[in-house]
Amino acid sequence: MKKLLSSLDEGTQKLVLIFIRILIVLFVLIIFFIIISSCSNKKGNHSKLENVILDATQKYYNAKENELPQEIGSSKKITISELISSEYMKPVTNYIDDTTCDGYTLVTKTASDYQYNVVLTCQDYKTNTLDKAIMKDLTESEDGLYAGIDEYYYRGNILNNYVQIGKTLFRIISIDTDNKVKLIKEESNRYSTIWDDRYNNDTNNEKSGINQLSRSYIIEELNNEFNEEDDVIIKNYALLHDWCSSKVDESKAEIKKPECDSTAKSYYGIINLYEYARASIDENCNTLFSGSCKNYNFINDIFQEPNFTLSVVSDNSYEVYTVYSYGLTRNEVARTSKITEVMYINGENTISSGDGSKENPYILK
Repeated sequence: MKKLLSSLDEGTQKLVLIFIRILIVLFVLIIFFIIISSCSNKKGNHSKLENVILDATQKYYNAKENELPQEIGSSKKITISELISSEYMKPVTNYIDDTTCDGYTLVTKTASDYQYNVVLTCQDYKTNTLDKAIMKDLTESEDGLYAGIDEYYYRGNILNNYVQIGKTLFRIISIDTDNKVKLIKEESNRYSTIWDDRYNNDTNNEKSGINQLSRSYIIEELNNEFNEEDDVIIKNYALLHDWCSSKVDESKAEIKKPECDSTAKSYYGIINLYEYARASIDENCNTLFSGSCKNYNFINDIFQEPNFTLSVVSDNSYEVYTVYSYGLTRNEVARTSKITEVMYINGENTISSGDGSKENPYILK
């Protein structure tokens, strides 16, 4: 090589050396990409493993339909170990170079079908679920998620508690110790309705209505609203819930969780005064009826028109409370008002994208 180079003039020698160096660099790069490619093709990533677990779970329950949860709202977990031992999937290391992974699929019977949520936990990877996204906002002051006795709830001018299901935008109100997430629609698209219009013996009026939730017209309306919901994807997530109405004593009006006076089952419900007031971080919001409760309150921003609540007056049988952006007031149950739907979903629903902002809400898989 030296003799060959020495026979060339100086300019040609430089060109030959540059060419040789380029060839060496290209050779090294080719070897590098071959190694990387072989490593990446050998086994998949965590996301692919989640898909394997999902496919194995669906095959398992297709073969054993009698083991599926039978009651609407009920759930069952099947672990990776069970899927492997039942030979519906191979050991995890057959799919990924990670020996730290474990997990399960949560199968829930919904109003329309079965919902499958794969939750994978590894040393350096965890499935992004809604409950984990919510809990990262925990705080003790200012806007954020606050700890209650048996739940965590949002307060203040929250900007990152948006969830999109189908084409409908929701705000997160709270998450309870059973890992159920309470959502309220960002905007109700329904007309005004009555709370109730049945004959009331106390008023001797055929159409004055009764403020008892279990026998009310409004619970029928909420059930009809859900059954006729245009956004059918919502039915894959909503959980059947026992909604609770409560009597409010205006002489006390403490901001604390109320006791149930009457209950009714439905997929859709509405909020109560307690949830509305506690969402404010104004230091002067110290009773349910304080005008300051509308300040620094993300729920207040939703109610641009009077909205019915599940809170009923304690001194008669025909009035409930309505709340809107200018405050709250009593309302006869037979008079119309808006309703903004509230519902519960499972906290272990997995998130496919989003950061919780209005522009980029959490999107559920």
